[in-house]
Amino acid sequence: MELNNKYILQLDLPPPPKELIKHIYDMEKMLEEMYPNGEPDTEASAVWNENFNKGQRKIIWFQYSTKLTEYTEAQNQIVDDVYSPYFKSKCRGMFALMKNRYPGSVSHTPIHTDRGRNMAINWILETGGDDVTTTFYNKERKSHLTYHKRATNYRIDQVKKEYAACLPKETWMAFNVQKVHSVENISTTRKMFSIIVEDNPNWYEFPTRYSNIIINA
Repeated sequence: MELNNKYILQLDLPPPPKELIKHIYDMEKMLEEMYPNGEPDTEASAVWNENFNKGQRKIIWFQYSTKLTEYTEAQNQIVDDVYSPYFKSKCRGMFALMKNRYPGSVSHTPIHTDRGRNMAINWILETGGDDVTTTFYNKERKSHLTYHKRATNYRIDQVKKEYAACLPKETWMAFNVQKVHSVENISTTRKMFSIIVEDNPNWYEFPTRYSNIIINA
């Protein structure tokens, strides 16, 4: 599938080291054993967002950018050793677990912009279903020079869809997470590894700064 490079860039980078991938599956198993009905803060966040959306969207359990999905200092050194030569900046890792809360049906992430980073640089391990799409909408928040302290959430009636794509697994993808977006139709658990670049480049400077690693420029 050819991806529209106005929204998504495909990157030429080494795959994540195996020990970092193993950690994701180990943490998933631990969380499921500890919280078979969902980790309490994650469940509360999902319920809040469903209420915010006035019952129009079913929301996933979303573990990302929390203490549970951070790597240790030693693990982050591995990330930095592998990826900092490509980004000319210190790098660390993060991972995401996006679990469907409605067995037999599907649920979605909030419609949002991200806290912290301006760009997602993601390697999808498991897509989370057969018809999962990354969807972009017609609003965008100004990129931050250092760090956005908060995410923003939108109701479906506040935005209009512009573009959606089923992103392939085991491929590096980058996109603007200050462009309002969501992940739709998760039926199982979507798992991914992310590179967090300390310089926090934005979407508009990324193609120039990193043209050597962009495949679909």
